[in-house]
Amino acid sequence: MVSCTIIHEPTTIPMPVTVPDHKPQASRRDLTVKNDDDLAEVLMLDHNFILSTLRSRLTKLQVIQHFWDQNDTRGGINALQKLPDHDVQADVISVMLGNTESLTLDHFSCLLPLLSRLLDSQTERHIHVSLNMLLKLVAAFGPVINSTISAVGVDLHAQKRYPVFIFCSSI
Repeated sequence: MVSCTIIHEPTTIPMPVTVPDHKPQASRRDLTVKNDDDLAEVLMLDHNFILSTLRSRLTKLQVIQHFWDQNDTRGGINALQKLPDHDVQADVISVMLGNTESLTLDHFSCLLPLLSRLLDSQTERHIHVSLNMLLKLVAAFGPVINSTISAVGVDLHAQKRYPVFIFCSSI
């Protein structure tokens, strides 16, 4: 009986890598080239893809910036929720991490679904940014939410906030 060993040689054909949400990403390539002309050709293979991705991302960031320029933070957060791009969402939230003092309980309730979706992402950065924002928001608003939910007596302002508190504590 003759045994055969199949040797798989690495391929140099560029293939897009897909992630669970089926967005194409640039793949890593073997950049071992023989001369400068080959290097230029290898680098230009994905030029159009990278350029269109960056333009799309810039457009999405400009939409969010438009809301921020008009001091419409809630509108910016709502627009951010509608974007299908987790990378842009993580970028904006990481910027918001630097100024959480300006966020209100209303912003907290708007951010929770977005942060929850980022936690479900397969990308470590998305999870890290989401957890950091959640930690800051819970540190800022957690005591208020807990005291309002467990309060006894009549407090008209607390009763107006109660549905928001229930929503925040359920997530």
